Amino acid sequence: IEVAKRDASEGFDAVLLNKARTACIKEAVPNIKALAFEENSVTCAELERYKKGLENVKFLPAGAIVEGLRGEKDAAEKEYTVKAQRIAEAAFDHILSYISTDVTEADVALELEYFMRKNGADGIAFDTIAASGASSSMPHAVPRRCKLEKGFLTMDFGAKFNGYCSDMTRTVCIGQPSDEMK
Repeated sequence: IEVAKRDASEGFDAVLLNKARTACIKEAVPNIKALAFEENSVTCAELERYKKGLENVKFLPAGAIVEGLRGEKDAAEKEYTVKAQRIAEAAFDHILSYISTDVTEADVALELEYFMRKNGADGIAFDTIAASGASSSMPHAVPRRCKLEKGFLTMDFGAKFNGYCSDMTRTVCIGQPSDEMK
């Protein structure tokens, strides 16, 4: 709440909810008639709780409106996203000289994360994936503590900078690729 209050834009106030959301909505907007909601992210159970707590309120699906607003970035937001991507790109360049059959998938993931943090990232955008050999085809593989296998090494990683994230997936070959791999 301290960070939210500090970072709140002018004209906005951060409030710690200490009771049910429906009670907070009623308190903030006593004569509420309609409430827009993001139908692509609110679960059926959540919507039912809102409907029970806010009788006589019309619920309007507004996901497309909110998603559209999220889709437009101002200059600073674009700059933060580009910065996050540049950090991830530098991490990829770095990891190429780190990769060997003497390190594990977990080592690769941790080295990517360490490099990104050391070079300006606030954190990682999501759990880093480093998967080699037979695991390299799995889109959500968890890095294992086994040495890198010859063949493909797929890495999926991203940096977070000022709350904006990058996401990149790269596949490299450890050893000589076969004709089929090429």
